[in-house]
Amino acid sequence: MNIFKFEFKRLLKSCIIWSLVCGALITLFMSLFPTMEDMGMQQIVNDKMGGMPVEFNILLWQVLFMVLY
Repeated sequence: MNIFKFEFKRLLKSCIIWSLVCGALITLFMSLFPTMEDMGMQQIVNDKMGGMPVEFNILLWQVLFMVLY
């Protein structure tokens, strides 16, 4: 149990820092999303996905299905 307490105390600071940085990045990206939506990003994504071969889209959906279920 002493080793667990020692390692927990040793790694707690870096874990908190990483959590704060990840939270800040998520907040930053979420605040930029409305701006990107107005710039036509959805149209660009739809155009790029429409240009992909049908087989790639089928593979993409299969992988997505496997990851989610």
